Amino acid sequence: MLIQLSLLYSCEKENSKPYMTITPETVMIESYNDEKLVFYINVYSDVVLQKLIISSKLEGEQETVLLDSSLIVKNLNYEWVYNTPADIQDDILIYFNAINSAGEQTKLGRRIVLTGKKLQETTGLKMYSYNAASSSAFNLATLLPETLSADSTLRDVQERQEDPMEQNLSKKLFSPSGCTFVKFNDLDYGNASSVKVKSAYAAGIPLTEVTNIQVNDIYIIKINKTSTPEVYAVLKITGLFDNDGTNNDFYEFSVKK
Repeated sequence: MLIQLSLLYSCEKENSKPYMTITPETVMIESYNDEKLVFYINVYSDVVLQKLIISSKLEGEQETVLLDSSLIVKNLNYEWVYNTPADIQDDILIYFNAINSAGEQTKLGRRIVLTGKKLQETTGLKMYSYNAASSSAFNLATLLPETLSADSTLRDVQERQEDPMEQNLSKKLFSPSGCTFVKFNDLDYGNASSVKVKSAYAAGIPLTEVTNIQVNDIYIIKINKTSTPEVYAVLKITGLFDNDGTNNDFYEFSVKK
């Protein structure tokens, strides 16, 4: 009887499914497009592992095999790198399937939620006041200052100033080129992405002029209203320098685009 029980236990153990863990452990992973994700796969089996299959799937489509690896080990520790696609906005399902020599398998999945491309930041940008004898407009496409004599299509941001004798910053901005502004101080500026910024803009009220500008204000700016897809920039005010006179009055800011 002891022998029979021992054989039964051995048989059950050998036919058990592989035990698998995936890191990161969270099932839903938020990621930028065109980013590298690293998965750590650990598999333990009482009998020899034969395969590790990794596949991907979009909603409503067939699975695509990304890795089909033959194995002859019982324990597996594997680092797998996945590059998210650059031009897909749908969620991606990733499946990890470990199969042992007894035909038992364990399949785990992860959902990758794509948030668009990661926006790149340029810091230390400067635009002088309207009455300053310097570059008093800014081009968001080139990230360069422009003079007031430049064509209006090049002047995406400019101070609104009605009084040519005023010596203080008006703290008002508008766009001669026709850009529109949405103030969104709750935006996660550090993790801004194209999809998140577009959604935040759509949730706000577009304005042709913004007033009472303060340090740390965040403005989402729609640069080109006719292009497809639309082009957005995020402008964060980092300094307001209102010195004596007008020559050295300027706005300091960072831009993500």
